Amino acid sequence: MAGYFLWQSSLATGNVPAYSSLDGQISYAFPKQKLDVKLGGTNLLNKYYFNFLAGPSIGGFYYLTLTLDGL
Repeated sequence: MAGYFLWQSSLATGNVPAYSSLDGQISYAFPKQKLDVKLGGTNLLNKYYFNFLAGPSIGGFYYLTLTLDGL
């Protein structure tokens, strides 16, 4: 079947629908303050999917990272 892949395990066997997600990150550096800022996420559209049968549904994951250098 197109758009599916076969999952086989001792827990469950069957077809898992194919999925895709939109990931992204923007970064900005503040050189004088020695600070880097990153904002991003995986599955930005928050479309739930699962990787394997009998597994959890996965939604979006978003993050903000501040990195300070020189302390």
